[in-house]
Amino acid sequence: MKPTNYYDLVDEIYVRKDNREEFGYNDGNETENYLLRTFQQAVDLGTGSEELAAYVRDWPTLYHLSPQRADLLRPFRPHLEGKTVLEIGSGCGAITRFLGESSALVVAVEGSARRARITAERCRDLDSVTVVNDNFDAFDWDEKFDVVTLIGVLEYSNLFIKGEDPSTSLLKKAATFLKEDGVLLIAIENKLGSKYWAGAPEDHTGKAYDGIENRYNSETAITYGKQELADLLKGSGYPNCEFYFPFPDYKMPTIILRENHLDAPAFNVANLVMPNADYYQGRPYYSSFSLPLVLKQLIPNKLVGDLSNSFLVVASKPPISVIPSEVIGYAYSSLRKRPFTKENQFVIGDDQQIIVRRRKTHSDAVAAKNPWLIQHMEDEAYFQGDIHFTALMELVSAPNWSVKDLSDWMRPYYDLLKGLSRPVEDVDYLDGRYVDAVPFNVLVHNGGLRLFDLEWEISEPLPLHYVCCRGLFFCLGRIQEFQRPSADTPERLYALVERVLANFFPDREGLVADFVEKERRYFKCINPTDQCNPEDTALPIRERGVRGIMAQKDGLIAELTKENSRMLASVDWYKRTYETRSIAGLLLTRLKHSFYGKQSWGK
Repeated sequence: MKPTNYYDLVDEIYVRKDNREEFGYNDGNETENYLLRTFQQAVDLGTGSEELAAYVRDWPTLYHLSPQRADLLRPFRPHLEGKTVLEIGSGCGAITRFLGESSALVVAVEGSARRARITAERCRDLDSVTVVNDNFDAFDWDEKFDVVTLIGVLEYSNLFIKGEDPSTSLLKKAATFLKEDGVLLIAIENKLGSKYWAGAPEDHTGKAYDGIENRYNSETAITYGKQELADLLKGSGYPNCEFYFPFPDYKMPTIILRENHLDAPAFNVANLVMPNADYYQGRPYYSSFSLPLVLKQLIPNKLVGDLSNSFLVVASKPPISVIPSEVIGYAYSSLRKRPFTKENQFVIGDDQQIIVRRRKTHSDAVAAKNPWLIQHMEDEAYFQGDIHFTALMELVSAPNWSVKDLSDWMRPYYDLLKGLSRPVEDVDYLDGRYVDAVPFNVLVHNGGLRLFDLEWEISEPLPLHYVCCRGLFFCLGRIQEFQRPSADTPERLYALVERVLANFFPDREGLVADFVEKERRYFKCINPTDQCNPEDTALPIRERGVRGIMAQKDGLIAELTKENSRMLASVDWYKRTYETRSIAGLLLTRLKHSFYGKQSWGK
């Protein structure tokens, strides 16, 4: 794909010939320089690279290097193959890389010179990717595209697009690059997202309740509620919009649900969204309520989409469907080595029954031979019921829960596995196909429990205590927030698991140590870093209200100190870019033009 004559090719990046305004957005010099060095020295640059996984060291690097970033657009991969794609705002290239790997011809536009270089380094082995360093309001290209993307970009139009209505200007200009039957893919935070009601800091301003109180201004990013976004798109030339809801959000999605199937008969949305309500993003906050439990109540009231944390929208001029109409949604498991990553599709069959279709997301990746582990990828009928894990989430979200409460919750699960085991001398053993019989994969169905989605199998019998320990450990470890338990309840994971299991295996000692040893032996081969370390962590106990904040004041003070440094950096950026962001500044810039000519532009 060839650019207009406004650009010169400089070190494999098309750069605008005339001088441009400074583009101030970045994730910090240290982080971006680190990412640039990482991609320059890495050999395997592909999505899901084990090599890149080793470079993750904090939230910013996780955000830019995680393979979960690509899962946002993975449902659309069949639609992308062989198409031309314009990516507006490539950032550090996570989405660019996936688009190029999807057999699409990609033009990635990025205003920051350093970020454009990072994108180019990340995609240097993909001939299908062209990187352009230019601000989008000045961008010019001869060809039109099948797909245009705005992933985490529309909200910043207020800062980087000129005009009285920057968001509309951005959307209208994007439309000029679309073919008549083309689609615009947008991902953006929901200013009314449930996490914001719980007290999470707004992703852009860093302040709680800024979005839901609409405290945006000309010097901040701006996000929208669902109806606002739909109206904005329709008013900007996109009369047809289809909404999808990524959970926990569009940055690190594990679940993507389609709006027009949220109320599909016999489809239990709570089973998917409750365990994926939120995740740590580098800014701890003290929730005023349990997000999973609130989401569960939003579902029957048809509010889960309106209050989801993010939106993914397919917008177009004519009605266009880029995903088969029978697909309800998707679930991804991407934090693994490539041969083991998978996608679950929830599909309404010809008989109106729901089917779970499974496929590997890297079908060409081959796993090293393993004497222990077998992965099953067969399709499966979808069964109605609540997953047993959600009852545990409800239990620990109330104060003063105890070891007895956990044991009572675990009893029917233990009885299910006990009934499948067989004694050998003084130990009960399960067949290796039950290694994945954890409470995530146990449904409360017709008054009893039933297993589903047994993905893994071990090629030897397994002690019952190992599978029980595995189930309890990973369930407790996945919960993001506990209320304070009773006084005699352990608040560290190992000790709590040992206390609960003592009620079921009173004659066994060292159960957690045995679990850790077996888990490393069986499963380290699927981890990108060749590690499998079920760690002993403190339970994330969060007391609510003023008492909770005071109990955790040290952590809060540390976080406020970081926030203060970030805001000081932002003030510096606002001062440096004042001339390009205000009416007075624009007039001043024009006066500079008049007196000094173009050579002084932006200096």
